[in-house]
Amino acid sequence: MSGLSDGRVPRFVRIVTEDGSLEGTHVTSTALRTLDDLNSTAQTFFTVRDVRFAKSAFGREAPAVAVNKESILFLAEPTEDSGVAPPVALAGRHERAAVLLAVGGYRIRGDVHVPAGGQPFPLLDRREPRFVALTSAMIDGPEGVL
Repeated sequence: MSGLSDGRVPRFVRIVTEDGSLEGTHVTSTALRTLDDLNSTAQTFFTVRDVRFAKSAFGREAPAVAVNKESILFLAEPTEDSGVAPPVALAGRHERAAVLLAVGGYRIRGDVHVPAGGQPFPLLDRREPRFVALTSAMIDGPEGVL
């Protein structure tokens, strides 16, 4: 997706909540990651434009939706070509640790980045920040592979 003229960029996101799933475009600063917006305590809601609902009682489409962050089970930011975001080059002080997460009715396999020699579970088992980035993630759920 191309950037916007005011220093913001649209990003395609797929959000899964206990009540259903949706996909659309989230607009954020070019200086921020989608993860930064998710973990920001300045906003309670995560906004998505040009929304299409899947498995939802809310209809099929909406021009915009504000999703309460507390209701989000997980968010995927797929790429247009591969379906998953490409691996990120790691600085020498970090390494990848493979994890399998059970979230709602979903299994998420991916890599979490931890300090060299570190374990992934202290990173995953904390209240803040609530969301953690996984790379090379594969998601299996009730609808099949997302």
